[in-house]
Amino acid sequence: MTLKELLKKLKAFDCAALNGGEVSHYFVTKGAYGYEEIVEDVMFDPKRNRIVLICKDPEQCLWDSNTMVKYEERKEK
Repeated sequence: MTLKELLKKLKAFDCAALNGGEVSHYFVTKGAYGYEEIVEDVMFDPKRNRIVLICKDPEQCLWDSNTMVKYEERKEK
């Protein structure tokens, strides 16, 4: 995903109801354990030319990706 794509998707969730909420990164290990990391900061790595999320230590959690709201761009007719 490019920075432009990420910013577009984040902008779709920019509303008063979510402004005070934390941002998380979810991931699943090969052993199917789910984890959540709270994002604390964002940096740029010029060596790899990438945006990097700085997160708290991961905590195991259960989450259902099927219930999450996903941004999808509307197709023009």
